[in-house]
Amino acid sequence: MLLALRTQPASDANWLDVATHNVIKARLVTAYPHGGIVIDGWLFHSTARRGVHCLPPGEWTPSRWELREFGGDDAEAVRIFRQREGFGYDWVGLLPFVGIPGSDRHRDYCFELCWHMRTRERPRGIVTAETLLALMQPAIIHQPKFN
Repeated sequence: MLLALRTQPASDANWLDVATHNVIKARLVTAYPHGGIVIDGWLFHSTARRGVHCLPPGEWTPSRWELREFGGDDAEAVRIFRQREGFGYDWVGLLPFVGIPGSDRHRDYCFELCWHMRTRERPRGIVTAETLLALMQPAIIHQPKFN
């Protein structure tokens, strides 16, 4: 399983898509305004236009994404995706980014879907690209030194 983090707008992006891409980058202070999961060349993600869906190899542009080994169970991730496939985009789930509580358990924004597919749990708070990247980092344990 690969974590796919978009670094550039989609190749078929219109002016609104490009503007949205840049606003999200600025608001989240991130290089990654969109994310998905790649398994066997298929891109699993959620977009404002199509909600939760997947694209087969050849229908998305890997060069516009940063792909990283993400670990996890591919079969379980696909099973979770199939339960959510066709759900709409979680606009309500974006409200916490501006300080207003909200979430719609029947919808996903891109990073929520990635979290759920990787951890097998619905997120309980804001999920960003950096939250997903932290799943890949080994725990850092600080051992105090006593003399």
